[in-house]
Amino acid sequence: MLAAVAELPQVAPAVHRARDAIDTLLWDRSARSVAEQLATQSRLRGGWASAAIEGAEIPIDSVLHGRIEDSPMGAVNTRAVTLNAELPKLADVFERAPLQAWARMSSLVSAGAVDESLVGRPRPDDQADDPLRLGAVPPAAEAVDRVNALGIVLTEPTAAPALVVAAIAHAELAVVRPFASGSGLVARGTIRLVLA
Repeated sequence: MLAAVAELPQVAPAVHRARDAIDTLLWDRSARSVAEQLATQSRLRGGWASAAIEGAEIPIDSVLHGRIEDSPMGAVNTRAVTLNAELPKLADVFERAPLQAWARMSSLVSAGAVDESLVGRPRPDDQADDPLRLGAVPPAAEAVDRVNALGIVLTEPTAAPALVVAAIAHAELAVVRPFASGSGLVARGTIRLVLA
């Protein structure tokens, strides 16, 4: 199923261009000598960018230097950076049990943002944050079914490139918004887990 998407006329060339760009970076000897620092920078900048997509834009220097402001936007940035720092620890869990990884990711990004009973759990109703103004969410029961189905698809073997799998997983989570808060952060974190 996912492999068929990878063969679409506009998808295959885009995947090849992205893969070539990644290969160029990975073969850069100077980048390899500072791999750990680059990984840390990537997690910080990725968290900052993910929070900015959610509408929580703050200066990047405040994130890079650990001086995130005490504000609602700062809180979203802190959650996004915390999530990105936790992702390497979730890679093995995600490979076997994506639903468990998503629950942990949700707990990291929604703690303090929603009622404690919703932290790390699928939304019980048709209410979810919508910073991208995507519109109405699917009903809660449908969202659970779709996320369960996505979890199954992600644990099955596929010939599809990881970039395609990551894009599909991200899109489904971003549109379904399975959690009352932070589904976009979880969706973007999922990209990193698929590509890990």
